[in-house]
Amino acid sequence: MNRLAQAANIARLVGKLPANARSSVQFRPLPNGGLAAQATSAGRVTGSFAVYEKQIDADGVTVQYSKTTYDPFGIIINVKDKLAGGVFP
Repeated sequence: MNRLAQAANIARLVGKLPANARSSVQFRPLPNGGLAAQATSAGRVTGSFAVYEKQIDADGVTVQYSKTTYDPFGIIINVKDKLAGGVFP
């Protein structure tokens, strides 16, 4: 397990998040020593928000990174795969 590589990856994530999401970063352990980081950013439309989630393996490599956008009612508007570039409406 490479905690230094994971920490560097998390630092990159936090640096690229919108400013209003940086204080909301939460972490959850994943199987095999991985780590999931999740942050929430308020949207321009009142009540809307986006959830950024990055999954990092035990070696510090990003295995999944997505942005899920919600409307003011909590309904998913779209999911963007930030690694592969796909958008799923």
